[in-house]
Amino acid sequence: LATSLRSADPLQAWNWTLSPPGLAQMVVLSWVVGPIVEELVFRGLLYRAWERQWGWIPALVLTSACFALFHPSHMVSAFLGSVVYVCLLRRTGTLRASILMHMAFNFLVSWPLFGQYLLTVESREHARMSTWTVELACLVFVAIAVPAYLALARTDARETAALQPRS
Repeated sequence: LATSLRSADPLQAWNWTLSPPGLAQMVVLSWVVGPIVEELVFRGLLYRAWERQWGWIPALVLTSACFALFHPSHMVSAFLGSVVYVCLLRRTGTLRASILMHMAFNFLVSWPLFGQYLLTVESREHARMSTWTVELACLVFVAIAVPAYLALARTDARETAALQPRS
């Protein structure tokens, strides 16, 4: 495997990735299979095991660090994404929400690859502030949403359900 990876021409690999079969493979792997497998492993197994042993905050940090190491090309966004996925798991009590959010994130991240087929936009001037409006809005949203969601995740859905009176 290592020999075949070294001998692969990067330009040829990129051209194949942007071909219809390459894009189809990317959609299946990164939008469906990847999020399901990663959520089962990182949040379903690791987080829950570490939460029982050390509590939810150490488990959140360890799980997020492992998830970030598993995504070396974008460690910071993977770490923050993992924090959000753990918070979703705690708030909902199910992996379904984490899996769906992970799928949505992967869709949004890979969507620009499809832009070359669907939208053709003239090059933007990078020095103009209006060029960065969407990116800055996303940054502000994340800067507010992640700490707020961490505060909301202090209460586990399982604890909340246990406190509810049964009818």
